[in-house]
Amino acid sequence: MGFEEEDDFIVDVGPHRFIVAWADEERAFDTREEAVALAKQLSHEQRVQVERDDGMESMQFFAGALETFIYETRDRRRRRDEPMPA
Repeated sequence: MGFEEEDDFIVDVGPHRFIVAWADEERAFDTREEAVALAKQLSHEQRVQVERDDGMESMQFFAGALETFIYETRDRRRRRDEPMPA
């Protein structure tokens, strides 16, 4: 699992797990589909967070539907780590 650099780009080389978090509980799933199904079911009564294990994807569900979806590209993440230009 992880990333490997190839010339000027980075290739995602691993399967990822998805963590579903609600209240004080969380469960991990091997597929996004399983995680989303549980999140939709649980979100009828509360907000539910789904996050990919590497932090690249984050979703929030409420009232049985997707409320927010954030996908961080590898390029954007790399720029964050670089110093700001003067």
